[in-house]
Amino acid sequence: SYNCTPVSSPALPSLARHPLWAAWEHTLDLALAQLPALLDRPHHHNYHHSPFFRDQLTAFQLWLDLGNWSVQRPPPEQLPMVLQVLLSTLHRVRALQILCRFLSLGAWAVRAVLAVGIFPYMLKLLQASAHDLRASMVYIWAKIVAVDPSCQVDLVNAKGHKYFLSILQDSTVDTEHRTLAAFVLAGIVDNYPAGQEAALQVF
Repeated sequence: SYNCTPVSSPALPSLARHPLWAAWEHTLDLALAQLPALLDRPHHHNYHHSPFFRDQLTAFQLWLDLGNWSVQRPPPEQLPMVLQVLLSTLHRVRALQILCRFLSLGAWAVRAVLAVGIFPYMLKLLQASAHDLRASMVYIWAKIVAVDPSCQVDLVNAKGHKYFLSILQDSTVDTEHRTLAAFVLAGIVDNYPAGQEAALQVF
């Protein structure tokens, strides 16, 4: 309606040959291959779930295992997939563990994770009470707070400080992760009155 032609400078690369298209076609083939048996015996066919997310995590893990870390490399293409995998309880623990390995590469890795929009997903996971997530969660949040201290505002708004206080007070949690929880809490209250007030209200 504005008689304008949008132009990108520099030009955006073509997505037609992106590796994810091949992964999508493979996933679609696997799903459609099950269709005849599913239609013939709908109540007796054992449906096999798509291995797409599992395969994406494996590719990410291989990227970490086989990487040359003497130089900084572009983040793996599978990084945005971690967002979706975090929504699935089936692969969540593995996804968080792989994410921890990636973040251990340095501040650039933390910035890459934040750039793909993982922050809201991590905030949502603070509501999860599963004990098998706590070690990874506290490590990831310590990395995020170290690189982006401004996240203290969102953590307080989401009542995330309660998550880390509960870990700090739990004597069954090992010393390393309680220390990381203390670091996150220190980041929440650092020069932030609302964070200080929120932390004190818990006691």
